Amino acid sequence: MAATDRIDRVFCLPYAGGTSLIFTKWPRPAGAPHWVGLDYPGHLLTMSRPPAASISEPASGLLPGVLEAG
Repeated sequence: MAATDRIDRVFCLPYAGGTSLIFTKWPRPAGAPHWVGLDYPGHLLTMSRPPAASISEPASGLLPGVLEAG
């Protein structure tokens, strides 16, 4: 990534026990990237998915949210 490349989106993961709703309260200054809050599988907006049973599962469980925000 070159120093002149613009970042349009920043994907944010909530702290332990939190949800993506925490990021809706973050201020977005003019010209700042769009904050995209993601929920871990089985939390808040992803309740239809089973919760992760291992440390490797969250990455694949978060991928749909990244692709949707694309």
